[in-house]
Amino acid sequence: MPDRLYAQTNSAEENEVVVLHRQQAGTLLPAGRYRTDGFGTGVDIGLVEAAVNSQGSVALDEDGQYLFAVNAGSNDISSFAVVNGGLRLVGKVSSGGPGPVSIAIHDDLLYVANKFGRGGIAGFRIDGDGELRPLENSHRPLSAEGAAPAQLSFTPDGKFLILTELATDRIVTYRIGPNGRPGQPSSKQSSGQTPFGFGFDTEGRLIVSEAFRDAPDGSAVSSYRLNSSGVPTVISASVPTTETSACWIATTPDGRYTYTSNSLSGSISGYRVEPDGQLELLDNDGQTGVTGEDSHPLDIAISSDGSYLYVLNGGSQTVGAFELQLGGGLVPLPYAGGIPTGSVGLVAA
Repeated sequence: MPDRLYAQTNSAEENEVVVLHRQQAGTLLPAGRYRTDGFGTGVDIGLVEAAVNSQGSVALDEDGQYLFAVNAGSNDISSFAVVNGGLRLVGKVSSGGPGPVSIAIHDDLLYVANKFGRGGIAGFRIDGDGELRPLENSHRPLSAEGAAPAQLSFTPDGKFLILTELATDRIVTYRIGPNGRPGQPSSKQSSGQTPFGFGFDTEGRLIVSEAFRDAPDGSAVSSYRLNSSGVPTVISASVPTTETSACWIATTPDGRYTYTSNSLSGSISGYRVEPDGQLELLDNDGQTGVTGEDSHPLDIAISSDGSYLYVLNGGSQTVGAFELQLGGGLVPLPYAGGIPTGSVGLVAA
């Protein structure tokens, strides 16, 4: 299969998955749009307070054979088989609550965070053909009603689900039992305000962006170690980006560098991840990469070989491309245009 990137249009009229092919030099070419048979919210998520505001609204299974996309407007999840010609719609299933915004996958387990109403998480099994089967008795609450989940993800070993909540400033942990069902939520206050996207280094340490309620030049990134109960303990506390509204985050496959998109500054801040999990800002001005004025950089993704970083620019309707350098620097490449307004999610194969 050729290297690809996937996003979704989040259209309230007809949600679609957008496919881009990655060329040998890292540049992108449009490769089609595929209907999810569901509906998005149609809300432009360039601002933190908008309705669908999350990391992980599009996700690939671990083998890259199946793609899953939330339909936040119709409260369901669409499954696609990844095929040579693009994507083939496999099916659609209720997300188990209103407003699905983020997907977590480990082996044949898939969990989704539902944002609207009381919110909560719900689990599914992924069948051999990519169909989703609801997992009975897998629904669990958030730490509080109206908590506004931003991202749900498994830890690399699959033992825990981690959830960030925008409204409560909390990081929530669910222990996964041998039957695939989670325990009740256990939450801890984030180091900084508005914890949003997160990733893991190769030691399983947690790296979280903090938007700080869009305070001008006030956002940050923190790192944590997880104990045997999944409770996060701060390693680096709120290391500033010096930019505004750090939201989405991606970590290189070797775990040495992490990057966050500053949605209201039009920039990407890079950090070095030290062997002990400490974070060090790569550039004093916080601008490892620049996406442009009013570009509103959103989701970011790093290619599986660690060579390229891509960012979905909600303001300019583009996908930005950067080549990753030794030392963590970013060299801009030509952008891909024509991305529909309101598009969300970005995942690289």
